[in-house]
Amino acid sequence: MPTVLVIATAISLSLAGIVLTQQQEAQGQQSLAMIANSLEPVYPQVAVAKEKISSLEGAALTELAKATESDTVLKDAEGTSKSLVKAGQAELTLLRGANAGGQDIIAATLTNTGTSDIYVASLLITGAAMNGISPLSAYAIDDDYSPEVWVNIQKPAVTEPMLLNPGESVTAHITGKWNIAGLGNEPITTFSAGAGYTYDPTVTEYKEGNNWSISISDVVLP
Repeated sequence: MPTVLVIATAISLSLAGIVLTQQQEAQGQQSLAMIANSLEPVYPQVAVAKEKISSLEGAALTELAKATESDTVLKDAEGTSKSLVKAGQAELTLLRGANAGGQDIIAATLTNTGTSDIYVASLLITGAAMNGISPLSAYAIDDDYSPEVWVNIQKPAVTEPMLLNPGESVTAHITGKWNIAGLGNEPITTFSAGAGYTYDPTVTEYKEGNNWSISISDVVLP
């Protein structure tokens, strides 16, 4: 067989292999999405305290991750949006402990590290399995809650903005051992946390620098 034909055949087979791999990956992603949509959500009971907590249920909490930068969206005169990241306003910490019964304690603490009052509009803990499926949601604070809109989604523990003066904190925590019952009891071992805050909760339209968010993503339990 001529060399050129051999090379062309090899390239063709290689491309066919790449296409097949991409198709298999896409099918796998679609399968995971279908499984995720068919699973029952996990809504653990969430407790909220307006303080920074170092221990719960007789167990010391260990810091897993910390975020110190918040982001907001700015709009120019033409309405084009861009993200602005800023440190020194708030700090979000994800913590973990274990009680005497061997259950995990997952906590998220938001602290006002700035010089102005902030109003916490949302605080959430989520959990996922190692396969990426994320059925666990613990709604601690959400001032957008409406039973007509949320329907069967867990009602947040707090549904009004929470004021934090400079130096003050709020902590949300959940306790348990969680798994995905419809997927071979796959354990939930990866956790994330997110919070949103504002400087003026009475403003409902866009106001530059008023609404901020801060998050920690995909922390695997040790």
